[in-house]
Amino acid sequence: MLIISKGTLAAFDAPDKLEKLLTRSDCISLLTQAAADTVDSILGSVSGLSGWECTAREDGCLSVVITTEMQDLHEVCRQLFFAFAESGEAILEMTAKQANLEDVFLELTEETGDTRVEDENIAPEETDEEAGDDESEARPS
Repeated sequence: MLIISKGTLAAFDAPDKLEKLLTRSDCISLLTQAAADTVDSILGSVSGLSGWECTAREDGCLSVVITTEMQDLHEVCRQLFFAFAESGEAILEMTAKQANLEDVFLELTEETGDTRVEDENIAPEETDEEAGDDESEARPS
């Protein structure tokens, strides 16, 4: 599979290998009312997690994004469910997101910084109309 970005070859490999190039791992998002230190303690006891980030919400809940390199996200969700239940804490929402080829494409082709491409033949103060790029100009029929 080839991925081309702005006319340049960005990646060339088998689809499964391209998915491994993704810097963002598979992730699981969950929502809980548990305190951040409690969540850290619970997640520290679950195997196969690469890391997690907790964000406090205005409604008092804690949003947690967990990354994992494990292939079976359902098994990780199962382990998370039982770890929280064993600690007497509830998971209010849980969503698993597995990286796919669309994610690879977006990561390899997404823009960073100033994305405006300037034409060398157009002075910075010229508008599209002044440069002859007016889309309303007559076209041959």
